[in-house]
Amino acid sequence: MSSHVIPFLALALCLGQVLHAQNGVLPRPSIRAEPASVIPRGQTVTIVCQGPAGMDTFRLEKEGEVLYPDVKSLHETETQASFPIPASEDTAGLYRCLYYNGANWSERSEPLQLVVTEDPQTPWDDSNSSGLLTEHVSILTGVSVALFLCVFLVLMVLYCQRRKKHNLATVDRLPEKDGEMRTPTPTAGGPPDVTYAQLDHQILAQRTAQAASLRPTEPTAEFSTYAALATR
Repeated sequence: MSSHVIPFLALALCLGQVLHAQNGVLPRPSIRAEPASVIPRGQTVTIVCQGPAGMDTFRLEKEGEVLYPDVKSLHETETQASFPIPASEDTAGLYRCLYYNGANWSERSEPLQLVVTEDPQTPWDDSNSSGLLTEHVSILTGVSVALFLCVFLVLMVLYCQRRKKHNLATVDRLPEKDGEMRTPTPTAGGPPDVTYAQLDHQILAQRTAQAASLRPTEPTAEFSTYAALATR
């Protein structure tokens, strides 16, 4: 059913356009502003009116009044006309355009709101904005990398200093071995060649007792001689 309805709908649309043109009602043109509809004061904005091919004249109106001269088409293949307008305080407002085919005027286009600002910068352009955005992203990336490297270097220096202090403190706290002899640094004014030794009193007492126990209990020859002289 749908395959039979579509051709009839297309035929009806074609017949409607033919009847619409025969009655003298032309389709609306389109209207746009270049480079943008928001323009700084002192710049030039171009309003472009576009319609079907073969049109004779294009007209631009501001809020229903014809303030600019009509533009004649030089060739039948032309489909648009341009209206360059210097932006001033009186330029802002609603604009419409229409065209003439040699017999009738078309319907007016949709309204175009033109805004004039005090900003001296150039109007917003998507092509320029994309390039500026890419440049800004590159700059921000470079700055971020540089800051990251600086922070990393500072942290590494602090870490090395802290590790060095920790190693020195560990060496100072090493325990001394039992019986190990230490040679302290001589004080100022003391003898330079004096050697100090740490003695273990317990080991010294044991060695003294062992030496005493090893002494002979028999009288020596000298003791016997003095005893013989005493008995005489």
